Order: sequence, then structure tokens, then C-alpha cells
Amino acid sequence: DLGYQYDISGGYVKPYLHLAALNEFADGNSVRVNNVSLDNSVKGAAFQAGLGAEVKVTDNLGGYAAFDYTKGDNTERPWQATVGVNYTW
Repeated sequence: DLGYQYDISGGYVKPYLHLAALNEFADGNSVRVNNVSLDNSVKGAAFQAGLGAEVKVTDNLGGYAAFDYTKGDNTERPWQATVGVNYTW
């Protein structure tokens, strides 16, 4: 991950960029249902990219948002979004 923290009054904003190379070595992941063999192996290489931000508003309240995309030899995960709020007491 590559990012930077910007301090604001009482908290911060931390945007980041995420890049990753992935590789799955396992092969032959299959299951047999009603005499039909289904193979969902994702063996091979993949690349993942994403961007996001973490925000802290007060000592107790913060949030985050992330957007990721993965594409590989045998797999693709289109854009995925994750959003959340953190509260501690």
C-alpha cells in the first residue's frame, strides 16, 4: 500500500493506493454433483489494484472506503466497494 496521512483538526484523512500481484498454486479444485464434475480452480497469476481512504474525525469516530479490482488468468472480480464506520467507546 502506498499512502499519506493528512492531519486535520482532531483527526486525519489517509488516502492510499493498493497494488498486488497474486498467485494461486493449487489446482484441480473440483466437486461432483449429480454425476457432473464442476471445476472452479483459479490456478495462476492475478493482479489486484485498489484505492481507498481512512478517516478519523475524533478519538472515537472514524470511517473508511475502499474500491478494488482483481483480474487474472482464470479469475476476475469486477470493482468491489467496501464502506464502513468505526466507533469506539
